[in-house]
Amino acid sequence: MKISRTFAVFAVAGTLLAAAGCASDAPGETPPSKGAGTGEQSKFFVQADYDREIALRNASPQGPSDKPWEQALDPQLADTTKYKKAGPYHLCFSNAGVGNPWRQVGIKNMQAEVALHPEIKTFTVADAESKDDKQISDINDLLGKGCDALIVSPNTTATLTPAVEQACAKVPVIVFDRGVNTKCP
Repeated sequence: MKISRTFAVFAVAGTLLAAAGCASDAPGETPPSKGAGTGEQSKFFVQADYDREIALRNASPQGPSDKPWEQALDPQLADTTKYKKAGPYHLCFSNAGVGNPWRQVGIKNMQAEVALHPEIKTFTVADAESKDDKQISDINDLLGKGCDALIVSPNTTATLTPAVEQACAKVPVIVFDRGVNTKCP
């Protein structure tokens, strides 16, 4: 009895595998119609942004060829000469968090780059632990520590925008990795 049950289970399994092998993922003879393309667009899709990004595929990087990390495609630089002052500098960084390997490597790279610049005497880092309210508090705290410039990697866009704008009124702010809804340099 045990042998016949085992045989039956294997027979059914074999039949199912054979039937599955006969199936096909290939598309049918006629592909489905794509339509006129006039349907409602996603609220996140902006044609001008898409076109600009597609054009970057053919752009050549600007910056030193021996330092690709300093290169950019079609950079939109801000005039920061009004902030120029003699060093040494106190550079502050409000980081959204280090909760994944990519962000952990990012902070290590930033620390290594700072070490290459003796004009940066102090580098203060605040980790927001991926919490908006903590990052807003961190930015306010950093501004009270005499930062000469503030780097911000915002945890979210809309929530961090007011804090970044307030910081821009006091020190030069560099926003990277994620954006905010402001144009302040």
